[in-house]
Amino acid sequence: MATSRDSLLYILNSDPEVHVDRSCLPEIRDIVMKSGNTLRFVKDYQARIQRLKELGELAHSRQPEWFEKLRHIKGSTLYSLRFIRIDNMRILYAVISNRYILLCAFKEKGKGTSKTQSYRQYTDIALRRLDEYTKEN
Repeated sequence: MATSRDSLLYILNSDPEVHVDRSCLPEIRDIVMKSGNTLRFVKDYQARIQRLKELGELAHSRQPEWFEKLRHIKGSTLYSLRFIRIDNMRILYAVISNRYILLCAFKEKGKGTSKTQSYRQYTDIALRRLDEYTKEN
């Protein structure tokens, strides 16, 4: 019988239009497993990915409660998937050739941290991973 952890990893790796960076997988897994809301995450994740495929790069303007374009980065190609019910988790992603590249996951806004400070640290990580992805593919 598959564990919640195994099921979660299967779901994250099951869609050929979505690539999850190898460093992002444990970030997502750890946040979700610690939250105790694996089933909620799986349902929310599948709904968001389906909607993302339907709306493409317009998702952030059509469904801002789930998607956000990171405007504080000049020339940014980064977006954020929002999971408010999973410890306010964010997954930063990019869109390249109709493929969604999930780059970095984190819990937004810890105690005493502004939203911008929280995102800035992780956007640097996401941009570095995106650069690695584009060099490899």
